[in-house]
Amino acid sequence: MPNAAASKTILHELVLKKLKDEEVQWLTSKSQLIEKDELGNQFILIYSLVHRFILNDTIEWDSKELQYLIEHYPSFSEGEWNKQSLCRALLMVILPKRNSIAILKRLFETCSIKEQVDFYKNLFFLENAENFSYLVEEGVRTNVTDVFDAIALNNPYAAHFLSEEAWNQLVLKAIFMGRPLYKIYNLLERNNQKLALVLNDYIHERWSAGRTVSPEVWQLMSGYNNPKLQETLRKAIASTNELERRAAEITLEGVNPNTQEYKTIWVDIGKQYNN
Repeated sequence: MPNAAASKTILHELVLKKLKDEEVQWLTSKSQLIEKDELGNQFILIYSLVHRFILNDTIEWDSKELQYLIEHYPSFSEGEWNKQSLCRALLMVILPKRNSIAILKRLFETCSIKEQVDFYKNLFFLENAENFSYLVEEGVRTNVTDVFDAIALNNPYAAHFLSEEAWNQLVLKAIFMGRPLYKIYNLLERNNQKLALVLNDYIHERWSAGRTVSPEVWQLMSGYNNPKLQETLRKAIASTNELERRAAEITLEGVNPNTQEYKTIWVDIGKQYNN
């Protein structure tokens, strides 16, 4: 887990270094107002004004900068970040913890879709990140793809803080929405038999309707000595779809899912299927 003080320092140093002088002046002056405002009114206003005073540019990081960021936000390098996203992250981090739960809840209820996307991406940086799991669970129910992706893809929050039930709902929703599973952080580490059995029913429903199944789904059936799951996998091997057949065969081979080689195989399958 990230250290809040370190996250604040790292974000402050790295983000400000990437801004133009006028952007630095604006963000620095506004940050001072946030730290002094107990009610959070300044924070909510300033968060909403970022798009007016900070350019929506992508940022290029050198290897050392990227290493620092990944230490505090696993999968950072795979995510989509720009100057506005990271400035909003910095504003959230400097918000005093004693009032942050109520203030961030108010922000969440009023912010735009783009601001909500950044809100979900930035939660993991917070010292009290676990206190916002209920908002993440609520967000999983969204049908707005950008918002769902901010929660589910390249974001370590769900893997660290969601319960098994909430985690399973996230993965199932990703499958129903056709999102790339290989981008879900710690997908294999959080896998569980309850999810595999639900997916087994889903797969048979798809087959009964004459529909195909994403080959990425098969990795979630791995490692369970369950007759139903084994029978489904053996049926999948007969698939006429080459990628699905390969995915089922890999799952049936019983390779240790904790190895980097195994994870790399599924990332490759995911990229082939989604790209």
